[in-house]
Amino acid sequence: MIQQLNTLNPTQKKELVTIFTQAFADTPAFRIMFPDEQKRFKNVFWLATQKLELMQNYYTIHSYQEGSIKGFSWWFAPDIKPKISIWQEIKHNFWQVPFRFGWKTFQHMLNFSQQEKKLLLRATAQQPHWVLDVIGLSPDLHGKGIGSQLMQQILQQADEQQISCYVITRNARNLAFYQKLGFELEIEEELPGYNLIAYGFRRQPKKV
Repeated sequence: MIQQLNTLNPTQKKELVTIFTQAFADTPAFRIMFPDEQKRFKNVFWLATQKLELMQNYYTIHSYQEGSIKGFSWWFAPDIKPKISIWQEIKHNFWQVPFRFGWKTFQHMLNFSQQEKKLLLRATAQQPHWVLDVIGLSPDLHGKGIGSQLMQQILQQADEQQISCYVITRNARNLAFYQKLGFELEIEEELPGYNLIAYGFRRQPKKV
């Protein structure tokens, strides 16, 4: 069942972070940040916990549940432009990152974040967009159409509002998924110093 989560209780937060970790710990960016596989899942879980605590009030969140949460999507609505202050980052423990993971990992995070912010600003500056920040699914549910169901909640709303959607991914395995949903690839940019490409996809609204 797909449902929107307007407020999150501690159990839901833990379930969301667990699925995030399962879905993303083995992706290229996190492999670069945390090459030690034994520590990677624990580190990604910690980062995802801080990210959700920091961003939950900005997100439109949908979840897929089978008893517990098994999948989710985190979107920024067209009128949401998060401006995170240094005090918010301190409050949610991001000041710990260079000391917890080392300065090299911290620099990787900054490089990935700065590239994504630059690409998003360039792509969405002219008009409002729904921006997909994260979609994650329990690995045992891949290939069953649940990811598409999670996406449709916002895609239908975007069509009704006649607003475009945008997403950036660094995982080449996701390209076919977004294209199937009507997104068109418009940006391929390799980050200097990394063998890693950021792909920017835009979906124009369908007429209803």
